[in-house]
Amino acid sequence: MQLPLETLSAKAESLRVPAALKLKCREQLARLHDALLGKGFAWPMPTVSFELRGRTAGQALWPSNHVRLNAVLLVENPDAFLEGVIGHELAHLATHARYGVAVKAHGPQWQSVMRLLGLKPSRCHTLDTRRAAVSKPTHRYICACAEPHWLTPRRHGIARKRDYVCRRCRQVLRHAPQGARPGMALPEAREGATAPSTHAVRPPTPAMLGYAQGLARRLGVPLPPGATEGFEACRAFIEAARSGRLAPPEGVTAAAPVPTGSAVIAEHVPTSPAKPMAAPPATPPSEGQLRFAKGLAARLGIVVPGSVLGCRRALSAWLDEQGERLSRG
Repeated sequence: MQLPLETLSAKAESLRVPAALKLKCREQLARLHDALLGKGFAWPMPTVSFELRGRTAGQALWPSNHVRLNAVLLVENPDAFLEGVIGHELAHLATHARYGVAVKAHGPQWQSVMRLLGLKPSRCHTLDTRRAAVSKPTHRYICACAEPHWLTPRRHGIARKRDYVCRRCRQVLRHAPQGARPGMALPEAREGATAPSTHAVRPPTPAMLGYAQGLARRLGVPLPPGATEGFEACRAFIEAARSGRLAPPEGVTAAAPVPTGSAVIAEHVPTSPAKPMAAPPATPPSEGQLRFAKGLAARLGIVVPGSVLGCRRALSAWLDEQGERLSRG
């Protein structure tokens, strides 16, 4: 029986897993892989590493065809890994190998692979992660619910750039000091806020704001004040500009119709024989940005609009809009 290769990283030295336990994991991965090959699946033997940290028991990386296992949780729960976690992650790789990346992570395709392996298709593990946690949740957040939410320093840092929404009450979580009660008016923690607020207003991203400013200049209309401060107002202005609902002021002619999804910028000119300013060519998105956009679209079950594929700024604005959809569930 061919065993999967083990890959090493800089973290491997500090996270020691007994060699005998590593061998058992590799043997179990090989057995399950051979079992799926016998059921019609066809893809190479995955590699495996033992450097994963935090509360996650395992990760399946595609298309690198690699399984990462949590060293701390593995040492504390070897049976759970041999009987469930390894098969769980291998099922993810088998699902991508047969059905592609456009399927849901724990959708019916993955569940069917788990059943082929004789495993219960459970999304999450129930292991004790107190010792495995890299950082403790020390930042208190509140919403309309009675119980507060506790975020780790890492998630607290993310929350300063984007909103977390409570799954029960659907309200935006707000950072609160000890003793704050739900519904209290707390000062807005984000830069640029002018007054205390009970609801966080997400600002537009730099890419979205730059795109909106370019549309405003090209149409010869002022950018609404709210569009420079709020994500939704900025998006509404962009949509109105794309649909042609915005008209230039009297006596001013736009240089050209606004192309959907294009970040072409040109100053408006008065109605005179003078020639309008030439619009600089749009910067195309990078290959990495395109791959990320297509992967996000596949996850959401949508298609990336062709109108944004030729412009980095337009694609960035589109990605911001989809990120807002994900953050709101």
